Amino acid sequence: MPKVIISFVWEYLGIRCLWRKIRPLSEYNQPPSVFFIWVIGIYFAMYGIASQRYENRRNILENKVNIVIAQLDTPYTKKIIARIPSLQKKHCPIKPEVKNPLSIIRSLFGEEEPNDEITEDLKEIIIDRKNDLEGVVLMGINLEETNLAEVQLKGSNLKDANLEKTDLSKGNLEGCILSYANLRGAILLFDANLKRAVLWRTILEDAHLDFACLEGADLTGAYLKNASLIGAKINKDTNFRDADLENTIWINGKKCEKGSIGKCIQDGKELDFKDFYK
Repeated sequence: MPKVIISFVWEYLGIRCLWRKIRPLSEYNQPPSVFFIWVIGIYFAMYGIASQRYENRRNILENKVNIVIAQLDTPYTKKIIARIPSLQKKHCPIKPEVKNPLSIIRSLFGEEEPNDEITEDLKEIIIDRKNDLEGVVLMGINLEETNLAEVQLKGSNLKDANLEKTDLSKGNLEGCILSYANLRGAILLFDANLKRAVLWRTILEDAHLDFACLEGADLTGAYLKNASLIGAKINKDTNFRDADLENTIWINGKKCEKGSIGKCIQDGKELDFKDFYK
């Protein structure tokens, strides 16, 4: 067995070729195999191409981000900020890693996807401008796990946005459109203002809405499983039609039971929402 291994290493990994560069063959001997050296050459050539392709595309995206940053202090700030969601969705090849052959293949031949570093850079712009977002159209934006406490989003459009685990505590989202948005695990504590907000089929699973203002909010078809609404403010205009409230911690601190669709059942009885109007 050792002889087989030694023979393979000698013949196919380029050792014999290197040795014969030192001690050349006579014209009658079989030339050495250069298979391994050939494979290594191809591998690094592919890495070089993938790396250059990635850097070129990333540089283009970075230039676009820099243009956005440069125009933020103009009279067109809100229109410029509204470009951020589309920039986040710009696709880029996967970053190749020399130690990871699969990443090189995926970078060259796989599907392109949004660049995480660019997405994070654009999130930082939103954080820095969180007091200037009133009425801005940010449909489909990715603000996952972002700290936006006390953000000003009154009248903004965040339909289809990703706000999973985002901190929106004390934020002003009055009249904000959040239909189909993902607010799973989001923090909307301490008087977050969702008055007249549109939350059609919004994912609010595990969201923290304790003491939030939901007066006039439309939660038609919203998914509130395991969410917390302790002390939340509702009124006659708050709409929970078809909302999934199963296992939701209701305003009184108790959980809504199974079958709580568009209503909250506790101890086998449907609660009257009127009892909780502020």
